[in-house]
Amino acid sequence: MNTKSNKLFINFKSKNNILFVDRQRESSAYLFSLFASAVNRKYKKKVILLSDKSENDKIIKLYKNLGLKNFSVGVNKIQYLKKMKMFLYSLFVSLFCVLKIRASGFLWFINNYKVNNILYGDLIYDTYIRFNHKYTNPKLDLKFIKLLIVSTFRAKLILDLIIKHKIKIVIVGTEHYSFNSGIALRIAASKGIKNYTARLNINKDFEILEYDSSNILYGYNSLKTKKLQKIFDTFTPSKKEVEKFYINRKKFNSINFYTKKTFKKANKGSGVNFISKILRKKKDNRVILYASHALSDSTHTLGVKFSFQDYYNQFFRTLNYVFKYDNKNIWIFRCHPSSNLNGERLKLFDLIKRYKKENIIFCPVDVPVKKLYDICDLVVTGRGTIGLEFICEGKQAILSGVPRYAHENLNLNCCSKIKHYFKLINKLDRLGSINSNKSYLAKKILYFYESGYFHPLKIENKILYKDKQLKKLIEILLKKRKRSIDYKIVPKILNNQFQDSTFYSEIERLI
Repeated sequence: MNTKSNKLFINFKSKNNILFVDRQRESSAYLFSLFASAVNRKYKKKVILLSDKSENDKIIKLYKNLGLKNFSVGVNKIQYLKKMKMFLYSLFVSLFCVLKIRASGFLWFINNYKVNNILYGDLIYDTYIRFNHKYTNPKLDLKFIKLLIVSTFRAKLILDLIIKHKIKIVIVGTEHYSFNSGIALRIAASKGIKNYTARLNINKDFEILEYDSSNILYGYNSLKTKKLQKIFDTFTPSKKEVEKFYINRKKFNSINFYTKKTFKKANKGSGVNFISKILRKKKDNRVILYASHALSDSTHTLGVKFSFQDYYNQFFRTLNYVFKYDNKNIWIFRCHPSSNLNGERLKLFDLIKRYKKENIIFCPVDVPVKKLYDICDLVVTGRGTIGLEFICEGKQAILSGVPRYAHENLNLNCCSKIKHYFKLINKLDRLGSINSNKSYLAKKILYFYESGYFHPLKIENKILYKDKQLKKLIEILLKKRKRSIDYKIVPKILNNQFQDSTFYSEIERLI
């Protein structure tokens, strides 16, 4: 078959097929269609699009104009009627699960709720707490029960689709939550089906992620997986290079700084008055930093190996424990730098006001995290990068889950059980010191992640931008405010024989 076409997709006749999951956003539809079409042409398999949208929707018409001919409907009212047996099963299983949650709690649900022996509890719970600050008081309300039933039905529906159409490759635009993308990816990872999640990173490099069953436990890009451990073993910068990276990072001068925006945001202000106040209080007491995650973030994207049901629950229970049992150590409770965006900081401030105690302090927004390295003796967090940063500084970290940087030689204080977590907090003075070898290893791991070296499937933007049409496309799709004229330009760009572009040849090389 001649693959030259002004349409992105070719409708190959194949026994095995590709499932392409729609994110239901116009900009995503264009960008990920370009990637999906490259996979379509390389493997010469028919592409089936999964979407909850109706055939008359603007997004579906967009896909048709790009050459897609095969569509599968996700969850809607008609599907409930067509798949009544499946719906009744989902209803029965969900209501039985509600009774189990009443008896055993949400943590049981997160770690144990499965459909066809595939875990979905974490995806469903993270979806539930994502909106309207539900993490502050998760309960078995109508919204949760409805989400549970719909997600269970969706899981059955997509698994049925994958089996029926002999899907051998799954392509999604995001890995989070219990919508079509998250569930399709979870099935693919659990069943050993080849899968790809594509995205543009903050440096405008095009990254391609592949998931397997280990990522359910430890998240993506974890050193606990054999695959990434092998990549890290080949990462052999000199000690001088590692130390130079770390010094430059603290000065915000590193050119290959993968999380530079987040780190800069965490170091705004001077915090002079606050630091002076803590130093006056400190005397012979230990100062503990509690560093919170963003509360509505998908808690279990980093894996289900986590002690608490969510980040707010960890914050609340740690605060309550300190209030009741710790009268000596000074505790600084700090919000995540992004918590100001959606009112999360106010939620934590309202909570901490209920636990007034001299040694419990809420950290102002203008205190740089680098200053906290100096005055704090150790950090307590979920599994954020700040734990690794403290070890770089020669200070201990207590983590309530397994972080992606959990190298076996770091001997991290990772807690997969709540009981273990509070046992460590109760014995802070017994934690050993961090020697220079561990501190250096932590810096090397930080360099590994922030340089982007950990990501082998990546097209750097300098390669992408060799193609002027592709550069123009990406710049339009990354605009924060797009105009209607922008979306009129995009289809014209995509009709420019992209199969001959650098992008297609790079995708073919990588996958």
